[in-house]
Amino acid sequence: MGGPYGNPWALRAFVADARSRGCGRLFCLGDLGGFGADVDGLWPVLVDNGIECIAGNYDVAISRGDQDCGCGYRDPRDNEYAQLIYDHTLAHTSRGFAAWMGRLPTEHRERIGGYDVHFVHGSPLGLNDFWWELLPAAEHRRRAGASGADVVLCTHSGLAWQQQIGDTLAVNVGVLGKPANDGRTEVWYAILDLDGPHARAELVALAYDWCAQAGSMRLAGLPELLWKPSKPVTGRRAWRSCRRPNAPAGSSTSTAVHCPPASNRRPGGGAALQPWPGCCASSASPSRTSRCGRC
Repeated sequence: MGGPYGNPWALRAFVADARSRGCGRLFCLGDLGGFGADVDGLWPVLVDNGIECIAGNYDVAISRGDQDCGCGYRDPRDNEYAQLIYDHTLAHTSRGFAAWMGRLPTEHRERIGGYDVHFVHGSPLGLNDFWWELLPAAEHRRRAGASGADVVLCTHSGLAWQQQIGDTLAVNVGVLGKPANDGRTEVWYAILDLDGPHARAELVALAYDWCAQAGSMRLAGLPELLWKPSKPVTGRRAWRSCRRPNAPAGSSTSTAVHCPPASNRRPGGGAALQPWPGCCASSASPSRTSRCGRC
């Protein structure tokens, strides 16, 4: 899975869902902080569940106390939002967790089931390289060739996709921390199946308690733009670096409305977060609101 982005609700949902599907090992491709308000809430979930991690650009920056996230955005508006979120994350990440991030490798490679599998954050070309699905074929070949592995797993762009590039299966696993700009509440991760003559991947849409995540961001004072349910944004307010119009090919999705359970507690306990009117939006019809037991 890709960046949890300070979203322990999605991380816990990922662990439960992946285990229920028979996944033997769980991997995180970095970017633990950013976007969400509770980065430290991720640490016990990662450790207690044996999730194997590499570092993303965010983790490297937080561990060193850099002045910005090193995300590689080119749009000024994206950089403005990114700086605001990074400042919050840097100020609210414990030094112990930051030091733990600093000990993570920035890539990992091993043979699994006879396949050479390369785990990277951005791409084999760089930690914050955006490996977009819509890149020209020559750019895909350049990144696959820089690795030479049978399978390359990446994230960073936040948009899940997979593509066979010559002898290499490239999979962008998506991110757990926030939905793509597609009007859905679900986030994405990938399941890699190496038990056959060909490596295969499935992209999975994951439901989680997004009301609780949005509530924690609201209480932390993060901008309304980041947590308020809305229709897909395609104009000036969109993050220009992170857009996806449709669900990725080869994905497992559900159009059911996700109403989180009645318990709305902080990770690890603590006072319940208070919902607000309209906090539950239908994934099938994001322009309308639905009501669950507590909204």
